[in-house]
Amino acid sequence: MVTLASLSGSIDSSYLAARIGHYLKAESGEPVLIVQLVPAGTTLALKDWPLLRRRAEAGFVLSNHLETLPTGVEHLTMAGGQDAHEAAQMATFLNHLRRHFTYILLDLGHETAAPLLEECVLRSDLSCNLLRQDATEFYDFNRFARLIHAAPGGELAHLKPLICLANDERAQEPDETFKPLTGFRTGFIRNAPAIGADTDIGSWTNRLLDSDLRRLAREISHRQVGLALSSGGAKGFAHVGVIQVLEENGIDIDIVAGCSMGAYVGALWAYGLDGTKLDRLAHEVEGRTGMLRLIDPMLPPRRGFIAGGAIKRRLKRSLGDAHFADTVIPLRVVATQLGSLGRTVFSSGDIAAAVHASIAIPGVCVPVNIAGTDYIDGGISDPLPVDVLRELGIERIIAVNTIPPPAYLQCREEMKREQQETASKRFNLFKTLNRHLNYFAGGNILDNLISCFYGAQMRVAEESCRDADLVLRPLAWDARWHDFARPGKYIAVGRQVATEHLRDIKSLVTRKEPHHEHEPAHHPMAHAA
Repeated sequence: MVTLASLSGSIDSSYLAARIGHYLKAESGEPVLIVQLVPAGTTLALKDWPLLRRRAEAGFVLSNHLETLPTGVEHLTMAGGQDAHEAAQMATFLNHLRRHFTYILLDLGHETAAPLLEECVLRSDLSCNLLRQDATEFYDFNRFARLIHAAPGGELAHLKPLICLANDERAQEPDETFKPLTGFRTGFIRNAPAIGADTDIGSWTNRLLDSDLRRLAREISHRQVGLALSSGGAKGFAHVGVIQVLEENGIDIDIVAGCSMGAYVGALWAYGLDGTKLDRLAHEVEGRTGMLRLIDPMLPPRRGFIAGGAIKRRLKRSLGDAHFADTVIPLRVVATQLGSLGRTVFSSGDIAAAVHASIAIPGVCVPVNIAGTDYIDGGISDPLPVDVLRELGIERIIAVNTIPPPAYLQCREEMKREQQETASKRFNLFKTLNRHLNYFAGGNILDNLISCFYGAQMRVAEESCRDADLVLRPLAWDARWHDFARPGKYIAVGRQVATEHLRDIKSLVTRKEPHHEHEPAHHPMAHAA
């Protein structure tokens, strides 16, 4: 049971409730009821419930008052209680509804009386409180939250403030204005219609509004899907291939958590670049000359060989000054604090700065300073951020792990030895010079340093894999972390692995959650009565 309560006089909560109900039924296939509580003006009132409940044991007693919407969702309009005595009737009323519907949306407009609003919120599993992006309304919500917390059985964990943005209104970054929302799982609904707007429930064409409400419906039905993208250097181009397959098969992702290269790819996708655009950006660095554009040497190389500014500038070409609140898909970026080596999960602020910190490979890149703290590659603390998604309550997690397990590396080493034994002993000047002059060449200092990092990362990543619902491993025998000159190779590997596991992905996304059996709402005895 979910309360959708408008704390603003300008938000059309009924329109939003109808759309959420539609998506909830479409996602779950379960019976959905919207109960719109109004001050007066209907044939059914809450004060009538004590008389109606006498027949409740015979079946659903409100069938004659139901309206079936074109979407198949049932709708009930009831005049709500204006005092505490009538509000107290809600307990048995809602229990009756629970017996017949899997999902119940309580649509409470701005004019709902305080006793009824409080009773509904206390009885709900989740309370979505609709606000405009306004300091006064934020404080109104905070005052309401304190009221709920003080009530017997009141819990703050199930309160979710939803900031409803008008058309083309940009979400603000958290500042002092947002202080009343601290500690709550704040969400956004973009392009939310105002009361009196010309909205036709049969023609929903707003992509951002559609995306946000579908995501909320999956949260309500415990069907959220998260995507965890691992570190891995150039091997992380495989994430692009996985994303392309997800898009081509209409598989929606509710949140992305990325580390290092996974953060880079994930940030671009979450901001709105599709798989085709990601592919085009990846191929811009194809070949040796393309990779050189990513390198800005640090002289002297006291803290790293690469400053990292070139990579950040390249990222900003696509993102500009975008903040986390601007993403189409919610995003989390993992980096590591250099001083404590503790994990930091970025969810606000400048996206490019957070990604820059997440990809700062220690020893190779100069640490990135954000607000006085030095950060290095997120792969040091959490190379596959599955637990970041679990901590957010995501129920279904797809992990893409480009970090090979020890057994895989052992097989690769044995294969390399066999190839070396059969290879020609002829002198190769290029290979000799490369081995002596290129710090990134196999067996040289930077390559050895990264290999040592992988020794720790692979075990942490394997532990994270155990907590994921589905793990995709786009691995290649000849993969190298610095092989940015061949993006197409790794994208193809990602596509192949995702395609091979497509049935498993679809099965995970469409998996039905267990529910107790409900009596049909249109019970024959109810009609007879």
